[in-house]
Amino acid sequence: MKKFLRPACLLALFCLNLIQAVPARAGGVFAGLDLNMPMGLGLNLGYQINDWFKIRLQGNYLPMQSLVDMALNSASSSTDEDDVSLSTNVDWYNAGLLADVHPFAGSFRLTAGLYYLKYGINFGMTPKAGHEIEIGDHKYQANQVGRADLEIKWNHFAPYVGLGYGVEYGRHNAVNFAFSLGALYSKPKADFWVTTDPAVPAWVKNQIEADTSKELKDLNDTLDSFKIMPVISVGFTYRF
Repeated sequence: MKKFLRPACLLALFCLNLIQAVPARAGGVFAGLDLNMPMGLGLNLGYQINDWFKIRLQGNYLPMQSLVDMALNSASSSTDEDDVSLSTNVDWYNAGLLADVHPFAGSFRLTAGLYYLKYGINFGMTPKAGHEIEIGDHKYQANQVGRADLEIKWNHFAPYVGLGYGVEYGRHNAVNFAFSLGALYSKPKADFWVTTDPAVPAWVKNQIEADTSKELKDLNDTLDSFKIMPVISVGFTYRF
């Protein structure tokens, strides 16, 4: 986290120096539309302070619930296995405050900022009668495991750094088409729990708890490698 924040802090200090040292020309308010993957469709509202510096607010939304449901339906239709009933609940939207620095007062830009993320995915798995569900190193019958839930959430606050290039068109160069590459730092964390039938023997419950803990540890160890989220963005803005 510290290694990721250091370049963002240096860029922020550079931005402050530019604001103080460079006389602002008439820039003005601008608004725009972006496609930021995997963040979603984004709206921008910002202000150009001078040739070197802009600030903007951005909000993004991706209909991840529909995309996940489509993927699960496609996977279900392509296989004869239907041992488990699945339910999903997905949140995938964010808002951010960003600063753009144009070090050469031109098309190239460096960006730093902070996002608030509302990212969460929940999978509910219910084994069908007569079928099994595998947890950890063992398989359990439907009359032993009523439901298993897997939930993954990302940290709410995520720093962002990136770089981009834009091309201006139109009268007074009011329209800007831009492409950018960047990365978010946000650590995902999983939670996994199992609802057992009250009639299940104590030793089976203990085994399920041990397998659940193992499954959760393995998953969080895997997710630890996905703290950096690459972001690709294309879009345009119009300066009023």
